[in-house]
Amino acid sequence: GELDVAYQPRRDRTGASSGKVEALVRWTTAEGVSRRPDDFIPELEAAGVIEHLTALVRERPMRGVGARPDVRVSVNASAGEFQRPDFADRVRAAAERAAFPPARLEIEVTETAILNIPQARPTLEKLTSLGVGVALDDFGSGYTSLHALRELRFSTLKIDRGFVERCLDDTASAAIVHAVIAVGRSLGMQVVCEGVETEAQARFLRTAGVHLIQGWVYARAGAFADLPPAGAAAA
Repeated sequence: GELDVAYQPRRDRTGASSGKVEALVRWTTAEGVSRRPDDFIPELEAAGVIEHLTALVRERPMRGVGARPDVRVSVNASAGEFQRPDFADRVRAAAERAAFPPARLEIEVTETAILNIPQARPTLEKLTSLGVGVALDDFGSGYTSLHALRELRFSTLKIDRGFVERCLDDTASAAIVHAVIAVGRSLGMQVVCEGVETEAQARFLRTAGVHLIQGWVYARAGAFADLPPAGAAAA
């Protein structure tokens, strides 16, 4: 009962609400202590129970977001869970239980989940056939190759926040951001930058051609009831 889900909205290039949000787990202990996901998620993965957490973070938004037809929600899946042959079937079953349209759901995976491309392809194709989007998260943080982008059809490409943090003062980071955005757009993917904290970063990313911006510059993750309506301008 100590776990909750917060929602962080994404803004489009004009600063208006896109209607797309990311569901993020939050843990406040009975003593009132907030634990960082970076701390407890590795513990759950090591204990082999991460799937219980991802199921909660996947299914709770389906029940809560249903009343807002203008909202599309993105949820994270662990690499181990995504690699299971029945993962897409479990997503479908969860959506059916919640009477949630699959087209309003996006699954985010890191590159670890797709290192074995032949293993990842059936799951991605099954999710796509259901209408569920699949986002490649933290692109550029590890060893994902352009070969993977060619072989696997993602709906969304999320650029690692490390490049966003340095895009204004590091020529290499700026060049990489421009290049990744160009590749993503050319392959028909929606490109998202997260971890955007300043208006100067947002201006750079808009000029570079990013589709959606996520970060504290516009909004921190918060309660579902506080989400702006789609199309609402940034405060």
